[in-house]
Amino acid sequence: MKTFLSAIAVIAALQATPSLAQDAVFDAAAVTAACQGGGDSCLAAVQAAVAAIEASGGDATALNSQLGALAGLLLELARTAPAATLAVFAQAMGTISDASTDPAQKAALTSLVSDLNSGTVPATSPFGAVDGLSTN
Repeated sequence: MKTFLSAIAVIAALQATPSLAQDAVFDAAAVTAACQGGGDSCLAAVQAAVAAIEASGGDATALNSQLGALAGLLLELARTAPAATLAVFAQAMGTISDASTDPAQKAALTSLVSDLNSGTVPATSPFGAVDGLSTN
């Protein structure tokens, strides 16, 4: 029940996030390649993606939208990752949460970190469909 409520909280917090059908300012392919098996390379790739998002010079709405897109991608990858690597995904999600400037988004991501640390990955993505994310 806690996981379900956490997923609902994340969905509610990110409802105002613009559509993910946008151009990514981070290298989604690099994050995907690094995170498919989990491990330290995943955390490093997410840290690089967050740095690219922060360096893009967008306003707070654009920053948080990109962070939401990155979190959605990471959540999709966590679903198929070995359970032993979920702690790395939690760390990476924490990096995204730390960068968020939206208090509701930050709280929702922090809740997701707790879920991942407990070995739980939500069955649906609160961040929307990441397949609409352009990696150009």
